[in-house]
Amino acid sequence: MVTSCCIPISQQTVKQARILIIDDNLQNIKLLLEQLKDEGFCNLTGEVNSRRALEVYFTKMGQEEMLFDLILLDIMMPGVDGFGVIDGIRSNCLVTPILALTARQDQDTRNRALEKGVSDFITRPFNIKELVLRIEVHLKAHFNTKRLENHTLTLDSLVYERTKELEQANQNLTDNYYDMLWRMALMAEFRDNETALHMKRMGHYSMLLAKAVGMNVNDAELLLHTAPLHDIGKVDTPDNILLKPGKLNSIEWTRMKNHAETGWIILKDHSSSLIQGAAEIAYSHHEKWDGSGYPQGIKGEDIPLSGRIIAIADVFDALMSRRPYKEPWPLGKVLELLQKEKDHHFEPQLVDQFIRIVPQTMQVNNQYQD
Repeated sequence: MVTSCCIPISQQTVKQARILIIDDNLQNIKLLLEQLKDEGFCNLTGEVNSRRALEVYFTKMGQEEMLFDLILLDIMMPGVDGFGVIDGIRSNCLVTPILALTARQDQDTRNRALEKGVSDFITRPFNIKELVLRIEVHLKAHFNTKRLENHTLTLDSLVYERTKELEQANQNLTDNYYDMLWRMALMAEFRDNETALHMKRMGHYSMLLAKAVGMNVNDAELLLHTAPLHDIGKVDTPDNILLKPGKLNSIEWTRMKNHAETGWIILKDHSSSLIQGAAEIAYSHHEKWDGSGYPQGIKGEDIPLSGRIIAIADVFDALMSRRPYKEPWPLGKVLELLQKEKDHHFEPQLVDQFIRIVPQTMQVNNQYQD
């Protein structure tokens, strides 16, 4: 496939180029205008006053479609000489070809003009055919550069648009995952005596605590969506155990504890790291800091941080909430229990941080009342 930036520049494009001639000798300008018109160039401007020429150039520059494509410049001029003109143009535009025309042949003049940014140096008297060939070479290079710049801008724009589309697609996918997780959590809670608002509160408590202990914002916000799935494994718990109003016997309690591993089995094999995180929470939220928890009996920092965080959020909300079998505890009594369970059920540092953010957690509690 041939792209537009690889197509040769046509002679018609070259002949329609906008050329500015700057020379303090009016006769030189008239002669050059006539010669170039004879060679097919049709968009020519002559200016004998170098200062005025700069004004014309920068006026045109403000109208991109009128910007000159090439400049033919005399070097030795009164007032602002050719070197001054080059400085003025190159200070604002590095790409317009400048061809220096002068009767001076000393090497110092040539070197100085080239150092200041002229594209070519042509000594008078010159052969018009040679001048035309040099003009055409520089114009083709100039147009190819502009075409490449436009092509690059187009590609940049396409990349930007595709990136935005991909980001939107990823966001839609993430939103779909969040919605799926929420619906799965609701499915589990429909079988239990807890509420959808309990799950919302738990998610927010977990996110607040994660941020308080230095978890990065993205990972902390993931807990908002994954914490509600901590009890997803209860879908496999029989109703006579799950809904039993009294105390469970040892056999029933063993069966109830299976929900942690069941939740992990349900979620663990999904390709999404989000759902894998939810599996980690389901598996670890009943582990205890001292190793007396279940199902693995791991302790301390062997318990994933997400599980340690959810353990506190779950117990806090359960104690603060009304249930068919109990009234909500006063906040002071709940915090007293959290303190008591430091080094036993909960990680001490997490308890300290959770107590520090109690004003924020209570705002969540008040916002999502059952």
